[in-house]
Amino acid sequence: MANHGFQLNRTARVIQFGKTKYAHDIVMANPEASVLMPCAFGVYEDDGIVYISSLYRDLIGQMLGGTTEKIMGEYVAPDQSKVLNDCIEHKRLDIQTGTTDTFWFNE
Repeated sequence: MANHGFQLNRTARVIQFGKTKYAHDIVMANPEASVLMPCAFGVYEDDGIVYISSLYRDLIGQMLGGTTEKIMGEYVAPDQSKVLNDCIEHKRLDIQTGTTDTFWFNE
């Protein structure tokens, strides 16, 4: 944002990650769901406390139904929890203002 003349009054970062197999299968079933990929998390600091925000993937999958519901509920939501818990446990959320990291996994 700073590159575009806007300053944040807090530390914030966007972290994105996705698994290519899940993305492929979801987009084949529901191309309109491509806007949801990769999964994104907001990580920000307010009054010295770090917060993580994200969409509830399981609920989004339920709204879309079919293949997307199955993948989002059975695979994406649990993977999302594992990644977030790992980041929190190992303190891997190094916040830098106005940066975005994107990670794609093929496994």
